[in-house]
Amino acid sequence: MTKKVLALFLPGTSGKIRHIVKLHKMKVLHLVLITCYTHPCLSQKNKLIISQYTTDHGLPQNSVKFIAFDKWGFCWLSTEMGLVRYDGRSFTTFGKSEIKGLRSARMRILNRDQNGALYVRGEYDKVVQVKPAMSLAIPSPQLMMENSVFVPRQGLAITNQPRLNALKQFYLSNPEAKNLFTAALSDGTMYFFSSETVLYWGNDGMAPRPLQTHSAAERNEHMLLDDNVFVSVKAGNIVEAWDHGQLIEGVKAIKGPLALESAFLQGNFITFANESGAFVYVDNNLYQLTFRNGEIASKKVLEGIAIPALSSVFYEKSQNKYYMGSSIQGLFIVEKASFKHPEVSSPASGKSFYAQAKINDTTVICNDLVLSPGNKTTSANLHQDPFSAVDVSTAGQMLFQRTKNRRLIRYDLGSRKLTDLRSTSDLMVFVKADNPSARSYTFFTEQGYGKVHNDSLIKSQAFPGSAKIMAVTPLSGNLYLVGTEDGMKWYDAEKNTVYKSVLDSVQVRAIFLDNAERIWIGTYGNGFYLLIKNRLYKMPYGSQKALSTVHSFIDDGQGFFWIPTNNGLFKVRKDDLVQYALAKQKDVPFFRFDRGNGLATNEFNGACRPTHVWLKDSLLSISSLEGIEWFYPNKLHPNYPNRPIFVDSLKVNNIPAEFRNNRIRLGPDFTSVALTASSPYFGHAANLNLEYMLQGFDSHWHSLGENGTLTINGLPAGDYNLVLRRASYTPGNPHFQLSVPLSVDPWFYNTWWFRTVTGLGLFFLSYLLVKRRLNLLRKKSEELENTVENRTIELHRAIEDLARSEHALTQSNRFKDQVLTMILHDLRSPIKFISVLSGKIYENHDNFSRDELHVLLSDLLTGTQTLLGFSEDFFLWIASQQEGFKVNKGWFSLQSLFDEIAALYDKIVEVNKNELVIQPTHLDCYTDYQILSIIIRNLIDNANKHTTSGTIAVAARYQNENLSITVKDSGRGLDSRQITAFLSREKSFRNNGTGSILILTMLDRIGGTITINSQIDKGSAFTIHFPAPPKSGIAAQDG
Repeated sequence: MTKKVLALFLPGTSGKIRHIVKLHKMKVLHLVLITCYTHPCLSQKNKLIISQYTTDHGLPQNSVKFIAFDKWGFCWLSTEMGLVRYDGRSFTTFGKSEIKGLRSARMRILNRDQNGALYVRGEYDKVVQVKPAMSLAIPSPQLMMENSVFVPRQGLAITNQPRLNALKQFYLSNPEAKNLFTAALSDGTMYFFSSETVLYWGNDGMAPRPLQTHSAAERNEHMLLDDNVFVSVKAGNIVEAWDHGQLIEGVKAIKGPLALESAFLQGNFITFANESGAFVYVDNNLYQLTFRNGEIASKKVLEGIAIPALSSVFYEKSQNKYYMGSSIQGLFIVEKASFKHPEVSSPASGKSFYAQAKINDTTVICNDLVLSPGNKTTSANLHQDPFSAVDVSTAGQMLFQRTKNRRLIRYDLGSRKLTDLRSTSDLMVFVKADNPSARSYTFFTEQGYGKVHNDSLIKSQAFPGSAKIMAVTPLSGNLYLVGTEDGMKWYDAEKNTVYKSVLDSVQVRAIFLDNAERIWIGTYGNGFYLLIKNRLYKMPYGSQKALSTVHSFIDDGQGFFWIPTNNGLFKVRKDDLVQYALAKQKDVPFFRFDRGNGLATNEFNGACRPTHVWLKDSLLSISSLEGIEWFYPNKLHPNYPNRPIFVDSLKVNNIPAEFRNNRIRLGPDFTSVALTASSPYFGHAANLNLEYMLQGFDSHWHSLGENGTLTINGLPAGDYNLVLRRASYTPGNPHFQLSVPLSVDPWFYNTWWFRTVTGLGLFFLSYLLVKRRLNLLRKKSEELENTVENRTIELHRAIEDLARSEHALTQSNRFKDQVLTMILHDLRSPIKFISVLSGKIYENHDNFSRDELHVLLSDLLTGTQTLLGFSEDFFLWIASQQEGFKVNKGWFSLQSLFDEIAALYDKIVEVNKNELVIQPTHLDCYTDYQILSIIIRNLIDNANKHTTSGTIAVAARYQNENLSITVKDSGRGLDSRQITAFLSREKSFRNNGTGSILILTMLDRIGGTITINSQIDKGSAFTIHFPAPPKSGIAAQDG
């Protein structure tokens, strides 16, 4: 932004007006208007600080029509391109796109109602109200309903509905009245006015009526004073005033300096009236009017202030600033500087000002100049560069050093006599007269200490160590606190020893010992410290480390320090610093004054003694790089920030968003949130010091920056607290805070309900798994129990099987023995037969004829076949004892079976001289052919064994649906015991038991039974029975 320098020449002034332009935050153009004027006993500069704002700084256009402040402290401007809000740092414009329902962005009049609500009347008589949308939000304009508010040009807005209805009816009845200006009083009464006429509308129910006492004029200005007096001002200072429509007879003219203005008397003036006061602007001067004691008084409040096309004036008392709108050049903010500077001329004006010699309560000598408020600056004619150290005794004897030749000089202020005392090798940093005549004094140079008595040097010694001395403060007697490039030292001048030291690596430039024996230490580049009872406390640097270099500590006696630095002048409460040191307070608010407040420079001087002096009426005089700063600390009332913090805008992912119940709620997918905060403050931004901290995420405070916007990127899900704070200068409360709850929603899988449901699901699943596991375990347990039980049963069975096996083995072994016995027994008969027959043949074969031999050999063949048959039968019986034995049943003819048996046993039975008789049969049988053959042959064989010279008969018949085959003999017969033994299955093999066992076993295989009928010596009949065969048509056999 380009700096401008405006040179204006005002009538009646001997100097020129310089506008010093300063860049404020890279946005605001400060014009410091310095008015120079002559006075018989005054030669110093009174400054007006002017800040101008145009479209270059954020205004939508340079035509400012009305200015007002809302009750929250924001400044509002009406322009042709919208309503503008100003918070002291930036402008925000509201037009048709920002105010819903607005037809035109042209804004006209701003006024408040009795409750402080601010209303704006725009084109088409549309009215908007300024108010926050919610408790956290910054005030913004909102369109009002038709006929809900009337905004007059002067006075208070009307919100009383009956009054509004009456006003509407008045305008409907008198359309021309809309061309009249309006002024409304707090009681609802109104004035309608123009240059020609004035109407008064009271509360008596009557229609507005013309004021007959009003005189028309071509140049006629009207103002409302103090809410009850309506004034008409014409050229020539002709004034008419009314109180509620009644002419105030005694008011004919305006009193005070305004009445002396020729331009005013000629009618070249304009007037402004609003809640801040009534003003008259004439010939670049601004006057304020008040009505007191029946008179209209004037007071010149601003002089030499040239505002082109001035359109509005508003005085903000809390800031002591005048807000002035121009129709062509934007907004001007004007304030009177609290700091004054003595006028100096070249070449002194280009030099730094150092130590000041206080001549009396109103005068100082500095840079070879005699400076006195209210008096003309003159030369001291000392031909001296700026003092590095100076002192004036009570008798008016001034001690100083000529810096060029290092000569120590005594100057008599009364006689103006200079006395050359002595030469010093180094620059003097401290001198103190020990008596009124200043013939005895003590001094320090950068390298040593000296003491003079009656102009005789009695002590001169090098300071211990090599560090350069920067500052000296006496303690008592010969003890001093000495600030050096290597810290602060406790120095005993009598012993020339340093007996204590702190901050050994820091350059100490200022030392102050207060009444509580606390030592304040200022450094160059390392801030400042407080020493309490041998404990050192580091003090805060302030905003942007502005207090890194401290030149001195100035106690104003009101509980405050004024601290000159390289970055401005700071005011701070001493108790806040002490409480901070004792950890009873977390921060310290420093209030900053700089060029924007009227200082000639932000950089002060500290490499001298004294750095400041107090003059009459507590006027403080401080040396700086560009002159002397004069001000009254007890009369300077800083413009402290005292307004709340508001949230201006909220954007999530760069999209405008809204608060939910005064809190910020972010979705899990958010990437950034930007929030703009504001607190109306019309001073240096460092004094507001807007900061923020996100509690729950960070524990550090961060500056909000020039535009008040903070951006937060990527937060984990959770609840946070966004804390905004500004500086507060209330004792014990260094900050004002605003807390905004902020929460980031988790993804659904991180929500409590999802975790709860998941937990319940997992619990239920775990329950099911546990239950299933328990069931499986139970089942396995049962299976194990069953297995154990089965294994136990199997074991028992195994044991039983083992016992049975053992028994079976025993039986098997016994059976083997019995089988062997049986075989030997049964083989004996056929073998005997074969043996006898073969022996007979062998012995007599030569004697037998061929036919006889044929018969014998045939019998031998029959015997061997019988033996073979027996073997086959025996093996078949053995096979039947195996588990895999299979019975092969089928149909066959019994006669064929009988014929086969007859062929086998005909010859055998003849051995015992028996006859085998087989009764022919035509019956068929359904059973196993081989087994039945074995059974019948064994029955025949048994019958043959027990019969001699008898008959063995075989017959078959069908009886009682059973097939019966009977083998009958005529042998010895069986008794009942023998029959029982034959039928018993538990008997063991004996010599006569083999056949019965074989027969019973085979019958079991084919499902047959046997019955025995026997008589001793008459024979036996063995009958086997079979169930009815599946084949029908079996014929019964006769006999």
